[in-house]
This record gives sequence, structure tokens and C-alpha cells, in this order.
Amino acid sequence: IYEPNADLEIVSQIFDTYAQPYTSLADVQKVLIRSGTLSAGGVNFDSVKLSGILKNPAYVQADIAIYNYYKSKGAIMANEPEDFDGAHGCILVGKRDASERKYKDVSNHLLAIGHHNGIVDSSTFLYCQEKLSKNRQIKNSGKGKHSWLTGLVKCGHCGYAFSVRFASTKDGRIPYFVCSGKYLHKCCDAKQTHRVREIEAQVQARLIQEAEAYHLAREKRENNVIKQHQQKIADIDSKIENLISTLENVSQISTEYINRRIETLHREKQLLIHQYSEALTEFNAVEIIPFTAEDWENMSFEDRRDIAKSMIDRVVLSEDGVDVRFK
Repeated sequence: IYEPNADLEIVSQIFDTYAQPYTSLADVQKVLIRSGTLSAGGVNFDSVKLSGILKNPAYVQADIAIYNYYKSKGAIMANEPEDFDGAHGCILVGKRDASERKYKDVSNHLLAIGHHNGIVDSSTFLYCQEKLSKNRQIKNSGKGKHSWLTGLVKCGHCGYAFSVRFASTKDGRIPYFVCSGKYLHKCCDAKQTHRVREIEAQVQARLIQEAEAYHLAREKRENNVIKQHQQKIADIDSKIENLISTLENVSQISTEYINRRIETLHREKQLLIHQYSEALTEFNAVEIIPFTAEDWENMSFEDRRDIAKSMIDRVVLSEDGVDVRFK
């Protein structure tokens, strides 16, 4: 979905950096962090946000190559090939399954030429799509990493953060969350330790549940907007068809009147389509992408950490259990 308030200079930098040979999403992220560039939410760009920007056809100067690319992907083309003038960007509209990431599968999505100008040439955009399609996230081995929850886990008694320590058991060295207030600052009397992997498993389940609940609630509101706008557009199309069917059997004066009426209806339809895309843009201004347990297993350590930080305010541990507090 087109984001009219996005910083286009940052978007151009993201495309230019990723389009260089041998650069990865992590490399793009490092460049942005070094320059102090933050996303619209005031946080560092993660690979999910970067991938979403790079796959967004709103930014491409859409020409016939873009038309052919999306047509081959099964998208429904709202415009004729000649409308892809190499200047304007696109708007991609469509419902996706809860398990699908944004832009992952564009089949049966509607691709339309927007009123705005694109900022990325089509060859650069298509090169980035090819590069993204070849990306393979390697399952995190955990080596050198203690927990993707580090910094979020707090003690329910003293409020200090939990740190990770290891204990030798018959199963090998096992990481545990321990209270910094007790072991470092000597100000907490609560006796509690928690296995890192067990806490991570519980938080992971809550994250999946929260993302799905958010998606379903937004999807319901979005579907209502889609239904209302599609009905209004269908009503206008019906009126236009009825007017056209009467043109053969009317006088010259009536023909002129009907043609003016048809032009008015066409303008109303274009305005509705614009309002339609604006409404959907608002729904996607803040996006939590739903994911499955399988998706989570295939995520990198950094992606897990970024998702946790974007959704969770804190994870409070006590003898009573795990309290996940979302933002």
C-alpha cells in the first residue's frame, strides 16, 4: 500500500544500498543505524520493515516490465499495458491469508496505477525483487546468543531486569534467567530462576496469538471498508452501463446530456477509487504481520528480537508465572 508520508529520501537510500552487489538486508540495516536513520515509529529498521519497503510497488516507476512482472505473478491488472508509463507508482490491493507476509503472494491482488510518481526505476526494483526471492533465512543455531528476550524480562518483585546465566546439568549447560536485583544489586529477596527456553516458548505462543488477534480485528474492519467501496463502485458501473445502452435510441440533445452524465459518473468513480486506496493506507500505517510457529522457527535471531521489541513492553517473571505485557 502506498505510504504518502514516507520519507522518500530514506526509501531511495534503501533501494540504492540493497541494489548494490553482495549487500544483504542486514547490511542495509547497518547503514541506516550508522546514519541514525529511524523508521516512522522512531525505532531502527528491521529486516521485516526493509523487506516490506523493497517489495512495495508504490515506489516503482511502473513501465511495461512491471506490468509483465505482476501479471506473471497472477495479479489482476486494473490498467492496460499502455498506462504503465514509466513515471507513476502502483497501488496493490488485496486480502491475504493470516499466515502470509505482506507482498509474499500477490495472486488475485489488484494492481492499479496510482496518481503519484514513483521514485525507483523499474530495473532497480525488479533486481531487488529477484534478490529478495533468493534470500534464504538460515535457522538460528543460537551460538553466541543467549535470548531474543534480553532487555525485556523484568522481575515481578524488584523491577530489575533478568540476565542470563548458565548452569551445568546432565543435559549440558542450560541458560537460566536470573534477577539482577538479587545477584548483582543485592536488593531482591525473591528466590526464582527460570529456564530461558521455557520462557521463550511461552512468550512465542503469546506473540503468535497477539499478532493473529490484531490481524483478525483489523481484517474485519478492512473487509467492511472494501465491501462498502466495492458496492459503491459497482453501483456507478451499473449506472454507466444503463446510460450507454440508451444512447442508440435517443435524440442528439439527449445524447449530449447522457455523455455529460457518464463523464460525471466516471469522475465520481475515480474519486471513490482514490478514497478506497487512502482508507486502506490508513489500515496499513501500523502493521503487525501475523506469523505461524513454522515462520518463527525459520526466523533469524535478529528478526525474533525485533518482533519482540516492537510488540512487547515487558515480560514480568515471578513465582506466579509469566506476565507478557504488550504495547
